[in-house]
Amino acid sequence: MGFWDKVSKVAKVAIEKTPDMIRAIEQEGQRVRVKQEKEMERKITTYERQIIQKEKAFDTLSHQQRKQVIDQRDKLNRAKATVYGTTDTNRVKTLAQWDREWISIGKLIDAHLTPYNHSVGLYRHVVKGKTVYVGRAIELHNGGFRKRLSDYRRESNSARKHQSGKLIHQHLADVETFLLVVGDDEEAVQITKALEGKFIGKYAPSWNKVKNI
Repeated sequence: MGFWDKVSKVAKVAIEKTPDMIRAIEQEGQRVRVKQEKEMERKITTYERQIIQKEKAFDTLSHQQRKQVIDQRDKLNRAKATVYGTTDTNRVKTLAQWDREWISIGKLIDAHLTPYNHSVGLYRHVVKGKTVYVGRAIELHNGGFRKRLSDYRRESNSARKHQSGKLIHQHLADVETFLLVVGDDEEAVQITKALEGKFIGKYAPSWNKVKNI
């Protein structure tokens, strides 16, 4: 075998192995993101306990100490808003907790969407047990989940400007859809936006990565 034949053979092997290498990199990136998020949640929990103790003794603190506590609470709330999308303790949940709240509405082609007309949150499309797409429905005053998911079922291409939307439309009969209902108010919209990237990172859905045409 000549030199260039050997080079060609090595190149072909490298090309064939590239998808597996990319998947490995994506999986490792996902593990890193999950680890970082858990560490951030742990730090927030620890820091909040410390602040709560200071707030309980607020009346006994000096003026300067009170200002410090107020400043620390403000910084913590900003961190919580970044991680969780909210500072409301009733709505602060870890990604794992949110992940347990997905509900199936069956195949997208004939799913009953009316009950979700006023709700916003995330939707997850699954084909043969694998999550292929994660998206958000945040049109709070214009149909919520019903509006967003109905767009995929309409024949008009105007509702599907992206290649991912065209893929979903083409596979309506194969796609099982899961909803993560976040709420029905403006804060739910902000929480949904904060969660979207995290769940895309968690599931690494292939249809989220296709190029637009």
